[in-house]
Amino acid sequence: MTIDEALINKIKNKDRKAMAQAITLLESKASAKMRLAEDLIKQLPAHPQTLKIGVTGPPGVGKSSFIEAFGLYLIDLGKSICALTVDPSSPTSQGSILGDKTRMDRLSRHERAFVRSSPSGTQLGGLSSRSIDIIRLCEAARYDILFIESVGVGQSELDVSYATDITILLIQAAGGDELQGIKKGIVEIADLIVVTKDDGDFRSAVAKTKKQYRNAAHYMRPKHDRWDRKVLSCSAHTGDGLESVWNTVLQWQDEMNLHLKSLRHAQAAHWLQHKTEELILQHFWAKARHTQEYQAIREAILRGDLDLYKAVEKIQAIIHD
Repeated sequence: MTIDEALINKIKNKDRKAMAQAITLLESKASAKMRLAEDLIKQLPAHPQTLKIGVTGPPGVGKSSFIEAFGLYLIDLGKSICALTVDPSSPTSQGSILGDKTRMDRLSRHERAFVRSSPSGTQLGGLSSRSIDIIRLCEAARYDILFIESVGVGQSELDVSYATDITILLIQAAGGDELQGIKKGIVEIADLIVVTKDDGDFRSAVAKTKKQYRNAAHYMRPKHDRWDRKVLSCSAHTGDGLESVWNTVLQWQDEMNLHLKSLRHAQAAHWLQHKTEELILQHFWAKARHTQEYQAIREAILRGDLDLYKAVEKIQAIIHD
């Protein structure tokens, strides 16, 4: 089997059925389909005009609501929108709800938008293991704006900054010390911090939180020499603040325009290491003898017959054999 050229052309024309078909192929773990996926990704052209916006933040902060409201706002400005989200998988079953088409009902039904959820599986970093390939697919479809929503915030939620041009961190006003609710490393990967739910009874708490983060931003290491981290607020419910968010994104583009190419090159180098590690693992597991020897070592550990570090020594011997 080979990739049909008609599928490539449909992807370039933003055919949503073809997009969904291609993503299903890219996410498959069946060996035959994985080979087809490799063939597909090699044929997909890059589209540097697509602006990739990463969206991260703690659970419940309103990432999906923000992307839907902001996406619809941008569609009204004449933009085409693609939104890729990563849902957390069960650590036991690897199942995932994949509910973003429900959470982004209006955006997912719009003819100028494409919304897709992917399970995170066992992948750390806030993105799924095939996210970078799916991002390439959506770039090939020539969307104006590509949103990438990570699973959530944690010490490992950093890959979103290696897959996007600009990273937006969403935070929510709370009753306690908001600055303790987000890890410093996550704040430092953000180009723009947006306090959500700036409406109704939350307005005073939002104003307080925004002031706290603006003060704290002065003491944080800048992500880029040419860009000072901005702190804004918005409401996905009323739409207030979305224009300011977009104007700030445009300001970021103006400031970073000359450096965007080198930024993307550095990201490609990051993913080269990631994919090289995947290839090494695939090569190891492809040999039946390696799999059998590994299982024997693992069972010895489970029986208590083998110490962890003795087991590692045995694995090293297998690798160097």
